[in-house]
Amino acid sequence: MTEGWHEASRLRTVEGERIHYVDMGSGGTPVLLIHGFLMSSYMWRENLEFLSRDRRAIALCLPGCGWSDVGAGPYDIDEQGRRVVGLMDALGIERAHLVGHSMGGAIALWIARHHPERVARMGLICALAVQKPMPAPWVFANRRLAILYRVFFRPAMARKAVEGLAYNGMKLDAEYMRHFIGPLRRSGGVEAALLIAQVCRAVSNGSPGELAEIHPESLVLWGEKDRLLPERVGVRLAERLPNARFLSFRGCGHSPHEEQPERFNREIHAFLDAP
Repeated sequence: MTEGWHEASRLRTVEGERIHYVDMGSGGTPVLLIHGFLMSSYMWRENLEFLSRDRRAIALCLPGCGWSDVGAGPYDIDEQGRRVVGLMDALGIERAHLVGHSMGGAIALWIARHHPERVARMGLICALAVQKPMPAPWVFANRRLAILYRVFFRPAMARKAVEGLAYNGMKLDAEYMRHFIGPLRRSGGVEAALLIAQVCRAVSNGSPGELAEIHPESLVLWGEKDRLLPERVGVRLAERLPNARFLSFRGCGHSPHEEQPERFNREIHAFLDAP
């Protein structure tokens, strides 16, 4: 398998782990795009070019995901947050806008809480920000069900499951499925996915006290039809963050940046460019 999916794909070793990222544009305050569970930097394919017109835009693959190294972990939110900050250090980025989707939103929140000086503004897309651990449908978090993951990664079944859970009516083509399944099928991919699923299932980072400590100006973007994290989670998140506003994407599921990329690009660009 190739070392990435984009002509601007790069690899950088951070504390012994190779991290894949796509690096485009220059100038302005950089924007760092952080993907969610089972995804990779490929999920930003409809956003990178637009966002890099007047700033540096970087979409990384978190360790254990995409084209970054797969190992034994740990893949906890705090560990992944430290890895993202380490990549910022390696790329000479002192301060950036963070845009995180789902699990990536949880990582962005962790960075903003523990390293506020590194964060300019935040875009939080259907962010995993809950008060108690997730129940089903995180069924695959049980490591004894690893066989189900291997079945899940067959194209026909994966397409049906992802279309039903992550999107609301968006059809996935063969190119999408190739970039989705390929990284997950490599050696260690299933095991890493299971470990990360357990992390997602155990997250409890949405208490009023924790969120009140996070001060960067934030835009909370949510799909009205999100089946994984209902819109009320986003409304509550925006209410509890001191400097946030909420934006609903009508008819969207869990991934507005992929389902309605033109509107998403306009909204996030205007937010990042606002005085």
